[in-house]
Amino acid sequence: MELVDLKNFSSPLAIENAVNGSRAYIAAFSVNGQQYDRIFKTAIESDGFEKLLAFPELYIIGVEV
Repeated sequence: MELVDLKNFSSPLAIENAVNGSRAYIAAFSVNGQQYDRIFKTAIESDGFEKLLAFPELYIIGVEV
């Protein structure tokens, strides 16, 4: 999908941010257990995660399956 296609799904501000090179990241993973704090702590402490903190927006999503 191209940026021109996203205009139907995004706000003008989101498109402007994309054009200006702004980035946001989403880290999503399945959560298979009851120790949610430990699961998220492990994800946050994983290799490479710290690099994502340099960006203005980061969403961490755990999905219970």
